[in-house]
Amino acid sequence: MAKIVSPVWSSIRGSIAGTTYLTTSSGAIIARQRVKPVNPGSLYQGYARSALASANAYWEAAEEAERQGWDQYAAMVGYTSGRRAFFAGSSLAGYLNTRFSAVIPQDPQPPVVGNIINISDIVVVQPTGPAEDGLTLNFTNWESEALKVLVQVSPAFNPTRNYWKGPWDASKAVVVDAASLSAGTHDFELIVGQKYFFKVRAVTADGPLRVSSVWYTSGIAQEASA
Repeated sequence: MAKIVSPVWSSIRGSIAGTTYLTTSSGAIIARQRVKPVNPGSLYQGYARSALASANAYWEAAEEAERQGWDQYAAMVGYTSGRRAFFAGSSLAGYLNTRFSAVIPQDPQPPVVGNIINISDIVVVQPTGPAEDGLTLNFTNWESEALKVLVQVSPAFNPTRNYWKGPWDASKAVVVDAASLSAGTHDFELIVGQKYFFKVRAVTADGPLRVSSVWYTSGIAQEASA
């Protein structure tokens, strides 16, 4: 960033080439290099915004008794409000409905179970059988309800990389159906020898909307076993 006090310019605002200028209340002129926008208005960002708008509409239409039920649920599982607890499930469900045609109901009926979704044993392993080269993601659904599990995958990295929180490769995102009290799995075709990170979230497939914690795991893509 450059700061200019100029006897020639009294003020300047806007951009010239790759530099954006502003003038402070004291008359100082500040120049900043223009960076790539963080709000590009992509297709998937549009899906997310639509999902939030949909969740807000459902919440506004909810009855007072339903809102109180969400407040009670929020207090049990650690959300700061019932509205936040509802939005966590409804916005994710709306996103999956729009992007993957998941057909998850979004009515504001509060949960009768006082916990977030319990999925665990989330690991990536060498593909087996007829699977393509890459990695196989495995997990366990410990709930008595069916789930929709969103799995997001990173770009390919050098195996020495140890951390990634996004952005994710939109072309590799999938939703995995998980029956109640069952194991879930999905094969990913990836570049052998490269490291990939996975982000996993689950939401109930039908009925009161509960979500899981966000889980992360990683692995190095391998050849499928014979």
